[in-house]
Amino acid sequence: MSQQTLGGYRPPLPPFVKRVMVSLLGLYILELIISRWFFSNSINKFYDLLAWNAAPEVFQLWQPFTCYLVQGKDPIFFLIELLMIYFFIPPVQTAYGKKGVIRLVITTIAVTTIVTALFLIIGATYPAGLAMGIGPFVTASIVFFGLHRPNAVINLYFVLPIRAEWIAWGSGLLA
Repeated sequence: MSQQTLGGYRPPLPPFVKRVMVSLLGLYILELIISRWFFSNSINKFYDLLAWNAAPEVFQLWQPFTCYLVQGKDPIFFLIELLMIYFFIPPVQTAYGKKGVIRLVITTIAVTTIVTALFLIIGATYPAGLAMGIGPFVTASIVFFGLHRPNAVINLYFVLPIRAEWIAWGSGLLA
């Protein structure tokens, strides 16, 4: 059965995207439970343990890898990121398959980790609190969507229609 939206036909979500969204939601709920329950006296200790914080007193070698698992304390921001995954990942999977999405994730993590480390080395960024979560992947998927379908129309803030290539170039430059 087809699903109708304001913009026309929208095919159902691929099972892989559903599993990714459910897994991220479960990971976020687990993060909230652990950070509130086990670190109730100081929630920031949980984020100091896993988030990439380059301050010498809290930095650990695993943080550049675990920082992508930490989504932060704001549920609204996380839900917006899930919404972006809902809209922008299915076209990526349609174009390049599940392996293409996985390659995009791995490439995004590698590039973000290297660029962040270089910025920290040269002192171009503030070293405390660099928890990233899935933000870099969401930005990469928006850029990829805009470059893959440049003439698609996106309603910016659900109101202002704008071409996808403008969103892609703007997101890429701001990132």
